[in-house]
Formats: sequence, structure tokens, C-alpha cells
Amino acid sequence: MLKFEGKHWQESGPPEMQVVLWHSPVAAPRIRWSIELPFVPAGVDLENDCEKPVRHFTVDVDGYLPGPTDWHDLEGRVFAPVPEDVFAGPEIRVSSYGPGDVLWRGPDTTACLVCFRKRDGWRFQVELSAWFTREASKLWQMRQMCQQLVPAGGGEEAEEELPEEWTQSRDLYWIGDVVFAQVNCAVPINSPRPHDVARRMVKAALNLTEFRSVRINGERQGTPPPPELAVADYGRLMVITTPHF
Repeated sequence: MLKFEGKHWQESGPPEMQVVLWHSPVAAPRIRWSIELPFVPAGVDLENDCEKPVRHFTVDVDGYLPGPTDWHDLEGRVFAPVPEDVFAGPEIRVSSYGPGDVLWRGPDTTACLVCFRKRDGWRFQVELSAWFTREASKLWQMRQMCQQLVPAGGGEEAEEELPEEWTQSRDLYWIGDVVFAQVNCAVPINSPRPHDVARRMVKAALNLTEFRSVRINGERQGTPPPPELAVADYGRLMVITTPHF
């Protein structure tokens, strides 16, 4: 259950995490993770009220890991913003559409704290707190307070509980399970065996050795992919799914 500005929202789909890799951890020392959380108002019956107009609420949060790393080590990590750098630390985007006004909150008005608590197989218990303001000085102060909760160097366990004045003032709060579902990685366009290259990349960058599938983005099973499939400026996009179910 999500709490946002005094209202409660229930999950409308499974929260999932994706990881994005580029050519190599050497060329791209930071590894991007992203989580998408879909919600509808609390009390909505998704099976029986499907024909009624329902307001949807989506939270997207992402951050960076130093690479190479081990994906298991996300357990216990805390991600906080860096006050002096608007592009450092986790970013959150909140959007809502449906009956009523369109709502949008972006990273330029947000300070957020993301805690990966416990891991159970491919699932992480994730705790998300966010504070919103349009005042630059207040935003810097909130990010500085978030940073103080994370030990020097990051990646260590932060305090178990937020100070009471923080919990009372936060605009958004959610805690729940997130599934590590997918890795998107870009391999060199001229790779003769892109599937093997993708497997080696995720093993070297994340110590990920179990896969449900490895495919070129848009590839159809049983059909040889055309040479131009999923080619972009950054390479050929590969999609790797984990055996999370």
C-alpha cells in the first residue's frame, strides 16, 4: 500500500526492477537500476470494476550502482541524494492520470531515500520515502538530511528507523517486495554472437549467472533476427530475463 499526500493507493501490478548495462563496466562504471510501481486508489476492485474510469498512479525510481558488483549485494544498500549534484543519487518521478487533474512530480523538486532491506530469492523488500518542494533552498536541505542517514561511502546499512519528524513530513511512502526481473544491455553492433556476449557482460558486471531467456530486443522465437534488429547508436539492445517465477 502506497501513501501519498494523505491518500492510500493499492498496487495494480507486480513491482519490478530492471538493470541497464552498456558496453562494459570499464566503459560505463555505473550500472543503472530502475523500479516501476503501478497503483490505483485503495478499495478499487480491479477484476469487477474494469469498465469504470479509474485513476492510475505510477512511481518510477532509479539510481546507480558502482560496477562491477554483485546483484546479491543490493540487500542492505541505501540510496540517498547528493545535495550538491541534482543528477546524483536516486531520482523519482510520480505521475497520475484518469478522472481529475493530471499530476506530475519530477526529480528537480524531489528528495528521496531508497532502502533495499531484505532479499528472498529474486525479491527484495524495498522501502521508499520521498519529500517534495519547489523551493531550491528547501530541496538542498532535504537532500542534505537524506545524505546524513547514509554512512560515508554508501552501500552500508543506514539507520533502521527514520527520525519521527521525517516520517511525519514525507509526502510519499511505500514498502513492499520488488522482483529483479530483467537486464537490458547494449552489446557491440558487430558482435557475431550477441547472446553469448550479453551473458558474459551480465556475469562480469552483476555476477548474474542464471537466466530465463537471453534475446535481441524484438527477436521472435524460431525466427533468425535480421542484422539491423535492435541497433542504435549505443549498440545492439539485448534483453535478459531472470528466472524469478
